[in-house]
Amino acid sequence: MSDRTFVSADSDEYKNSATILCLDTPNSSEFGIDEYEFTTGPNFKGIKLIPPGVHYIFYSAGAKYGGIGPPRSSLFMLLKPGQVRLLRWNTSTEDYDLDEELDQEEVSRYINGVRKFDFDRFLGPYPSDSERWKTLSLYITSHVMHHLESPSKRMSSVYDTTDKELEQIMKGQKERLEQSTVVVSSSNEDPTRYRPKFSSIPTSKELGKMNGSVNIQNFDKSTLCRKLRNRFDEEFGLLGELQFAFVVFLMGQSYDAFEQWKKLLSVLCQCDSAVSTNTLFFYEFSAVLHFQLKQVPSDFFEDSLSADNFLTQILRNYVEITDDDQLGEKMKKRSKKFRKYLHQRFGSTFAEKTTIQFDSDDEYAPVIVEME
Repeated sequence: MSDRTFVSADSDEYKNSATILCLDTPNSSEFGIDEYEFTTGPNFKGIKLIPPGVHYIFYSAGAKYGGIGPPRSSLFMLLKPGQVRLLRWNTSTEDYDLDEELDQEEVSRYINGVRKFDFDRFLGPYPSDSERWKTLSLYITSHVMHHLESPSKRMSSVYDTTDKELEQIMKGQKERLEQSTVVVSSSNEDPTRYRPKFSSIPTSKELGKMNGSVNIQNFDKSTLCRKLRNRFDEEFGLLGELQFAFVVFLMGQSYDAFEQWKKLLSVLCQCDSAVSTNTLFFYEFSAVLHFQLKQVPSDFFEDSLSADNFLTQILRNYVEITDDDQLGEKMKKRSKKFRKYLHQRFGSTFAEKTTIQFDSDDEYAPVIVEME
């Protein structure tokens, strides 16, 4: 993972970093932290020198008999300076038990062992460059985590409804996904224990049915955006949910998270009136979205953001409504930079202002409901 294997225990970096001790991890498992992923060896016992803050752990046990391993599981952790967290593999559940679920006296012994460097040679160092992860997780605060994390604090793609669309998106993992169809567990396990508590977002068609008439809210999502933002006590909490969903989709290979990410974008990119009254929020949203789109594979745009795809349409709509002199020079400058980036990735679609054409069959597109 890094050449930072040897860092002095007396250094500020060591004292201010955190450690995740992973016990009994099956050999040849997939294990990742934030944007970094690797295959475990027989001596793997965790990660050290982790910067304080929010981190995303994802993993999948090694394949049995040369086949395909189980779907990916994951969890978020908020780590403090000098903190040691413990995960222990449970062969019955094929998942890690969290330290809070284990015998606390035993946990304390392991933590003391880490601090006495008993496990140091078995711990891989966290890579020194974490700037990209920071751009993907800036607004995933402890408040956002507590609102969104599943009851078990772990998430598993085994409880997603389907992986067909995800197979098309995650081309880099296509072989694995094709041979590992996501199904609901046949056990008595409550699937909601492993599902994030995402905000409930009605589609435009559902909004139209609720309103029962032609309504500007079917086009302008500003009112819905305000309601979603009010769920959080933090100004940028909804951006935290957008980042949470994106990370779980991209690294956790979750179709449900991908759907939530699309729904959130369908709201945030169609807030025509809110852009002028909440300019700072949308200024930050532009940066969040910019960094997210930079992380997806190049073929993501070919398969999922084609010229006729709804996500392309709402992104076009967003650059149009933010390219407004009345929003101020700072916002206009960011909007032009974002449009330039989209033009580089999509081509002429974002080169100049255009009339937005939505597919009437798209569940997230604006809807006009006929009045009786």
